[in-house]
Amino acid sequence: MEVKRLDVIPSLAWVAITIMSLLLAVRYYKRGDLSSFWAEMGFVIGAGAVSVLYLVERPDLRTVITIVAIVGIVISVIALLLKT
Repeated sequence: MEVKRLDVIPSLAWVAITIMSLLLAVRYYKRGDLSSFWAEMGFVIGAGAVSVLYLVERPDLRTVITIVAIVGIVISVIALLLKT
């Protein structure tokens, strides 16, 4: 597996976004705002999957990671729809 330096940069950016979103999700949980918590956790799942997607070359693993990212987006959308 050959990882190029330019592949690591977007991956690190997504990891930083994931960590910041996870901290925001913890803040929502401490406030008791569970719908915002689940919306943010869905985004954390999706962003975490996308951060790994740049580094994986095998097509079967890329498919699984893409499905995990879609599941994270679905969790966020459901939580946001239930909030209104």
